[in-house]
Amino acid sequence: MHQQSPKQSPVFLSLLVLVAALAAASLQASDELLIEQLILDAQDQSLHEQRTWRRLLHFRDGAKKSEIKSEEFFLSAAGKSDPQAELETTLRAYFVSDEEKPNNSARCRFPARYYWLSKYIDLPGYDPRASDCPRFNRWALLDKVDSISLYLVSGYFGNPASTFGHSLLKLNTSDKSGESDFFDLTINFGAMVPEGELIPLYVFRGLTGGYDAGFSDQYYYTQDRVYTRTEFRDIWDYRLNLTEEERTLLILHIWEIIGKKFTYYFLKQNCAYRIADLVDLVVEEPILTNANAWYVPVELFHRIVEIDEKRIQSGQPRLIEQIETIPSNQRNLYHSLAGLSEEERQAVFETIKQKEDTDFSKIKKLGPSGQARALDSLLAYQQYLKAGEGPEASEERKAAIRAILIQRLQLPKSNSANKTKPSLPMTPTQGSRPMLLAAGVGSDSSDDLYFKADWTAFSQDSLSPNSLEGGELVALSASIGWSEEDVFLDSLEFIRVTKLNTPPLSIPGEPKSSWQLRIATDRVDVDGGDALDWNSTFGYGRAWKFGNSTRFRALLHGELHSVGEEFRLLPQIGLSSNWKNLRAELTLGSEWDEAKSAELVWSAQAQYQMKQNQAIRLKTENRHSNRHSLSFVFYW
Repeated sequence: MHQQSPKQSPVFLSLLVLVAALAAASLQASDELLIEQLILDAQDQSLHEQRTWRRLLHFRDGAKKSEIKSEEFFLSAAGKSDPQAELETTLRAYFVSDEEKPNNSARCRFPARYYWLSKYIDLPGYDPRASDCPRFNRWALLDKVDSISLYLVSGYFGNPASTFGHSLLKLNTSDKSGESDFFDLTINFGAMVPEGELIPLYVFRGLTGGYDAGFSDQYYYTQDRVYTRTEFRDIWDYRLNLTEEERTLLILHIWEIIGKKFTYYFLKQNCAYRIADLVDLVVEEPILTNANAWYVPVELFHRIVEIDEKRIQSGQPRLIEQIETIPSNQRNLYHSLAGLSEEERQAVFETIKQKEDTDFSKIKKLGPSGQARALDSLLAYQQYLKAGEGPEASEERKAAIRAILIQRLQLPKSNSANKTKPSLPMTPTQGSRPMLLAAGVGSDSSDDLYFKADWTAFSQDSLSPNSLEGGELVALSASIGWSEEDVFLDSLEFIRVTKLNTPPLSIPGEPKSSWQLRIATDRVDVDGGDALDWNSTFGYGRAWKFGNSTRFRALLHGELHSVGEEFRLLPQIGLSSNWKNLRAELTLGSEWDEAKSAELVWSAQAQYQMKQNQAIRLKTENRHSNRHSLSFVFYW
């Protein structure tokens, strides 16, 4: 009779199943005890109340709800409003893994949480560079990123959301900026705007929170192509002096929030606010101190400079390691052309005027080294035009570049005309802060003195030390006056933009026009009484620069008014200049209305800068009436 072997016995198999079940139950019980102990350790230390944990969940100070909208960001069903529940669920999830989908485990999705928790409680087997998270490890480059930079991009009038500038965060893998860093990761925050959205709808929804927004990561070369090469915007690189622990926590958290949704508000919860929110995670001092009703990019940089200066005074390690400039493609081109001799530059300009891709007769009259320098600059000019055309550059442009390259290859290698880097006037944080508050006295045609107060949400006017190289950008500016008898609105400006185009060289074909836009309401005298005149102005003309600090402009303004003659023309000339701490501007014009009557109008104003954010301003004007004012100005 055949006897079953123990291996095949049902009783034996049952015993194996029982032993395995008991072992699994014992292991589960052991894990549960360990989890409960970890939760108790976290509760004893009140980790869920600590600033860093709340920042990791994007709870602002005193807020009862996270600013992140994406449900998948939270492991607990109550995590969006309960930091303690999210912490406890995060600890439980530490022991859950999926061998088939390792990238989906909580340890792979939320590495910053566990990195921070590991500083306070003993997570068994914890390693911030866990090998079972392949997707994260490919992205993070923890061993290669040696510093983190904040980028401030100058304003761009081609897009309402970019008018006040832009901010980015960059993960540096090299000590030097340049072509070698094109494959470094940049972190950007922006609204998710449908393709082809109309500008009025875009502005309305951006102001009212009608868009979702999120962080995205891209190689630096994509940002360089858009900002410096296509939109011709300058960039300032503020490299932060973070410890390795701070740098690691920030990188890990960036991974956690890439693609997560926030609500976008153009005036406040914008790119600058969110980038500041990231930095706030690892900097001890609060960053978003000035984030009230609005927040513009330069405020973030003023704040980190302020922290840096206070640290220096107290003997602490600096927050800012260094500040570098990244000039726009346009600025680089002008700098390159300025390095040519007059003969070489004229040969380049004559070749541009001919618009013949293969006619280099003017350049061939130069010596070999001069030809090489001229062709290098001509090539830089064509590449500058190609970048401005965007991804779909014309075939004519590509053909012109090929022709120049063929001609250049026939010449020996030579030194570039100008190897030095173009300098920018100053860093934005060397100027005044963007918000203006002024208090003083004024008088009008009645010769009665009155007190006045001015407030501007964003001010880069021609007298401020943060002006746009002679241009202006002023948004939401109000002036209130009062006397013993009355309180009145003197003026309310919604927007004032002045774009003075004063290039250092007159390149053939380059735009040379300047323009000005103003939408406002002003107090005017009507039959001995006051009235508010709602008006809009657009001016167009030319501007010229003399030396380093003097500009002359001639513009023709067209104006629409609600009081008096509705349409008026105002030919106007203006002169502005600055000498160290003193800035002054003089304008002179002639107002023509529909009745074809003309009236001479003029204004003069000056500002003396006492400190970076304090000044005295004097203004006098004659347009329908005489007005004078003297104010103390504060930027904050």
